[in-house]
Amino acid sequence: MIAARTALRGFIFAALPAALALWAFAPLAAPSLPEPFADPAPESRGDARTTPDVAAFHAPLWVTPPAPPQPEPPPAPLPPLRFQLLAVLHEHGVHTAVLYDPDTDRIVVVAEGQELAQGRTVERVTAADVRVRDASGTRTLALEPAGGPR
Repeated sequence: MIAARTALRGFIFAALPAALALWAFAPLAAPSLPEPFADPAPESRGDARTTPDVAAFHAPLWVTPPAPPQPEPPPAPLPPLRFQLLAVLHEHGVHTAVLYDPDTDRIVVVAEGQELAQGRTVERVTAADVRVRDASGTRTLALEPAGGPR
């Protein structure tokens, strides 16, 4: 009797889910849909449909900006300052510099404010050095210490 009950329970537990699955997945009756309207002929519509303008679709979607213009090259630098400071003279409370110009092979004596060749101006003369200003900035010519370079 216990075996019969166990078999009955096994049949119910197996058959019930199968019956529920068949019911859940059974196809439904499809509703009837109205027939779509027939498209009338183009001449009876009253508006003449034209073909789309496909040229409008050739417009670029992503435009790369043009390259920035190239910067102008810097002006050519002036030739290097080739003057050599030979001595600084102190006369009447004013310092003057004795310079050697190897380009012209001559010695030049200058004071503050005097202009040298090629747009160079003596800016300051002290007992130890001379400052020369040109288009590229200020350059300093200094006397070598006694005994020569080290």
